[in-house]
Amino acid sequence: MIEEAIFIGYLIFLLIVGWLGTRRTKTGEDFYVAGRKMGAWVLAFTHEASIMSGWVFLGAAGFVYEHAVAGTWVVPGDVLGTLMVLILCGILVHRIGKLTGAISVIDVLEARYYDEDKRIIRLILTLVILFASWAYVVSQLVAGGKTLEFFFGWKYGYAVVIVGMIIILYTMASGMLAVAWTDFVQGLLMLIGLSLAIIVALKEVGGFAPMLDKLHAMDPSYTKLAPNFLVTMLSFTVLLGSGTFGYLGQPHIHARYLAAKDEKTIANATVISVVVISIFMIGAALGGLAGKVLWPDPSVFPRGDPEYVLLQLFRYAFSPAMAALFTTAVLAGAMSTADSWLLVASTSASWDFYKQYLRKPIDQKKQVNIARITTLVLGFLAILFSFKPESVFWLVALAWGTFASAIGPPLVLGLYWKRATRKGALVSIIVGAIVNAAWHYAGLEAYSHPAVPGMAAATIALVVISLLDKEPPKKAQDLVVYARTGKLPEDSEWKQLQAS
Repeated sequence: MIEEAIFIGYLIFLLIVGWLGTRRTKTGEDFYVAGRKMGAWVLAFTHEASIMSGWVFLGAAGFVYEHAVAGTWVVPGDVLGTLMVLILCGILVHRIGKLTGAISVIDVLEARYYDEDKRIIRLILTLVILFASWAYVVSQLVAGGKTLEFFFGWKYGYAVVIVGMIIILYTMASGMLAVAWTDFVQGLLMLIGLSLAIIVALKEVGGFAPMLDKLHAMDPSYTKLAPNFLVTMLSFTVLLGSGTFGYLGQPHIHARYLAAKDEKTIANATVISVVVISIFMIGAALGGLAGKVLWPDPSVFPRGDPEYVLLQLFRYAFSPAMAALFTTAVLAGAMSTADSWLLVASTSASWDFYKQYLRKPIDQKKQVNIARITTLVLGFLAILFSFKPESVFWLVALAWGTFASAIGPPLVLGLYWKRATRKGALVSIIVGAIVNAAWHYAGLEAYSHPAVPGMAAATIALVVISLLDKEPPKKAQDLVVYARTGKLPEDSEWKQLQAS
C-alpha cells in the first residue's frame, strides 16, 4: 500500500504545481514560453527531462538489453546530440526569438524564410507537428501504462487513462510554466533513479569487468560494438538519428531556448545538461547490460518485452518502497515528455494555425483557452491510441525522426547558410517527412533509424533547390547575420521594424 501512496502523492504534487501556475499564466507568452524568464537550472532539467522521457528507462534500456554492447551506441549519440543542439542552435534561436517575438520554432522558420505572406511553411509544419506530437504523446502513455502495470498490477488500460488525464490537467492549467517546473522535479527524480541504476546494475553482476565476462561467456557477439553488419548499421544510425543530428530538429527543445531568460542562461544550461544526460544514458545502458546477464531469456518479462528490464532490475534489487520511488522516476520520464509534446501541439494549433495562419483576431484570454482545449482534445486522442502496448523505442523513433527530418535541415542550414531559400525549405520539409514516414511504415527500421535517410534526403533537397533558386531577399540574409553575430547590418529592414 505504501508503494501506491508514494505514487499517488506524486500525482497530487503535479496537479498542485499546475494549479499554482495558473496564477502566473495571464498571456499567451506566459502559456507558450513561460514569459521568457526561464533560468539555467530549470532550462537544463526541462531540456533533458523532456528529451529523455520514458524512452530512456524503457526504450533505450530495452534496446541495450536486446543488442548488448552493440546497443550502447545510444550513449554517445544522446550526449553529443544534447551538446550539438545547445551549441549550434540554442543562442541563435533565442536571438531570433527575441528580435522577431517568435513563440514557436515555426515562427523562427517563417521569419528566416520570409514566408509571412503565403504562410505555406507554417501550414505544412503545423500538420507535421500535430501528427508527430500525437505519436510522441502516445509513446509516453504506453511507457506509463507499462510501468504501472508491471509494478502495481494495474490493468494496462486503466493505467494509461490515469497517467494521461494527470498530464492533460496540469498542462492545460498553465502551459510552459507548469511543464518547466514539473520537468525540473521530474528531471531530479530521473537523475536519482538512473544514478541508482548505475549502482544497482554493477552491484548485482559483480562489477563492470565481470559483467562483460559473463556476457562473453553467454555469446561472444554480446561484447562486440560491431557484431555483424546489420546490427552495426542499426546501432550507428540510432547514434546519428536518435542522437547527434536528430536533436537539431526537435521543436520542444527550441521552445525552451525561446523561453530562456538570456544567452548566458543557455550557456550555463549547456554544462548542466551534458552532465545530466551522461548520467541518464549510462544508467540506462548499464541497466540493460546487467539485465541481459541476470535474465538472458526475455520471457521473464511481461509479454516477453525487453523494455521492462530496468523495472525488473529495481523490483529484484530493492524493497517495495524503494522500487516505488524508481517507478515514480520512470513515470516522471514519461510524463515530462508527454506534457512537452502536448504543449508543442497546442501551440501549433492555437498560435501557429489559428492566430498566425488564419489571422483571427483574438484576445489573450481566448488564445490561452484555445490552447487548453487543444491540449484536452489531443491528449484524449492520444489516450485512445495508447491502449495497445507497442514498442516505446520505435514509436519515439517515428515521432523523433519526423521532427529531425522535417525541421532539422531547414532550421540549421537556415541559421548558418544565407543562400538557403524559401522554396528549398518547403521541398526539404515535405521530402524529409515523407522519407522518414515511408522508411518507418515500410518496416526498414531493422537497417537504419528512419531519421537518417529522412535527414539526408531533406538536406540534399534543400541544398539543390536553393542553389537552383534565385538568391534570398536581403531581409532573410540579415536574419542569419544577426543570429550568428547578435548584430544587424546598418541598412537592415529589421532595424526599421524595431524602430516602428
